[in-house]
Amino acid sequence: MRIPEAKWSLIYAGADITAEVAPEAVSIAYADFDHGKSDEVELKLNDRAHLWKGSWRPAKGDAMALEIGWAGGALLPCGKFEVDEISWEGPPDVVSIRGLAAPISAELRTERTRAFENKTLRQIAGQIASEHGLTLEGEIEGGPMERVTQYVERDLEFLRRLAGEYDHVFSVREKMLYFSKAGDLERQAPAASISRGEMGRFSFQDSSHRVYKACTLSYHDPETSRLIRVTAAAEGVTTGDVLEVKARVESEAQAWIRAAAELKRANARALTGRISLRGDPRLMAGVAIEIPDLGALSGRYFIEASRHRIERRSGYVTEVELRRVEA
Repeated sequence: MRIPEAKWSLIYAGADITAEVAPEAVSIAYADFDHGKSDEVELKLNDRAHLWKGSWRPAKGDAMALEIGWAGGALLPCGKFEVDEISWEGPPDVVSIRGLAAPISAELRTERTRAFENKTLRQIAGQIASEHGLTLEGEIEGGPMERVTQYVERDLEFLRRLAGEYDHVFSVREKMLYFSKAGDLERQAPAASISRGEMGRFSFQDSSHRVYKACTLSYHDPETSRLIRVTAAAEGVTTGDVLEVKARVESEAQAWIRAAAELKRANARALTGRISLRGDPRLMAGVAIEIPDLGALSGRYFIEASRHRIERRSGYVTEVELRRVEA
């Protein structure tokens, strides 16, 4: 039986340069994240002819698009990227070209301090998206917040923190800022079932001793000058500590949402893992998979990050970071 070959294609500055650079490719890597981080690509190429130090030298901001997969099958479209960093080393001479998902611009990664008043999460996300030429898509819940401060934070970091506080996740895909409810992603049908026999290597960590049975959130009600406390309980957890959180919220309804989100976030990493296996384009951050035959470790897992790498020696390998979720 013929073993399929790994395949990739690279469009650079609008031109398909796959055939020209393939003979010098040391590794082609793509990293994909589920929430608030920039996807990345990294190309490592032999530079024995010194072309990448001369006439082929990349410029920061150059556009490139990568696809990766197996010959004879559909390739995984990794997206569009802009060159962010170039480095050289030797001997032997090798150039590394790192790209960030477009349009993760310098402005989007610049630290800022400002306040948003009487804005919903959707309105804040919409304002930031508009400032960077992005469209806002997806479901975003929650009412207005009296005041939210972005203090010496990059826009991506600020949005990631704020979205997480209200049980949302987002990703930047080309010209779109896409939001989802975290629970909706976790409950989606599994994209694949990965058996023990398919895994090259695996590691799992059980941190269930740090699971909280409830979260009590305290906030000051400006209208009554009273300290209000709400307690959200973890479903199916009868033992453990109570997570104590103090926060600024504008209503009891918002307090319940925030308490549930804080509890879920604290307990989300009770069982985590990392597996590597033969390259699988289905395994992307933000999808669920099923692991059927690892005993007490079996169950549904959510992919937080995936890394797809093609190397001259080892071929196409996928590595994913996981956390177990309820079916």
